[in-house]
Amino acid sequence: ETNDFVIKEIDCEPIIRSVIRQYATFFIRKKILIEVDNIKVKVLSDEKWLRFVIEQILSNALKYTNEGKIKISFEDEKTLVISDTGIGI
Repeated sequence: ETNDFVIKEIDCEPIIRSVIRQYATFFIRKKILIEVDNIKVKVLSDEKWLRFVIEQILSNALKYTNEGKIKISFEDEKTLVISDTGIGI
């Protein structure tokens, strides 16, 4: 049985930018701004699952934000924050 997780040091910026590009048409269609700040952070994680989590949170932020912006940043290089001006869930 193989382990599905490969924990290693991962640079978050390329993953975050890739996910943003993946959802670019939704940002454009809904006229939602994206603000990215302080994402040059390395974390210990599994790359596939980190990408999946970021995709899910960004997808939900887009789904429930009809105007304004979504912001992605790190607080204190430990906490990834994805905030939006949506209705809240």
